[in-house]
Amino acid sequence: MVPLLDGRLLAVGLDHRWYLSEDDGRTFSQADGSLPQIGRIVRAPSGYVAYDLFGSHWTAFSADGSTWRKLQVY
Repeated sequence: MVPLLDGRLLAVGLDHRWYLSEDDGRTFSQADGSLPQIGRIVRAPSGYVAYDLFGSHWTAFSADGSTWRKLQVY
């Protein structure tokens, strides 16, 4: 899970969709919008890495969980 700046938690489900919690992780609802399919999110020493965006070779990095930079990995 990724703690967001506004206090919510961001998570990835087994269905490769994004989910948000507004109650400290007790319940989650699917995030609205046109977010890409995702494989998983991993905590790194300097932030978070999202793997397999769009179901392909895209990765994204975020230092704070709110702003993500997309990178294509081959």
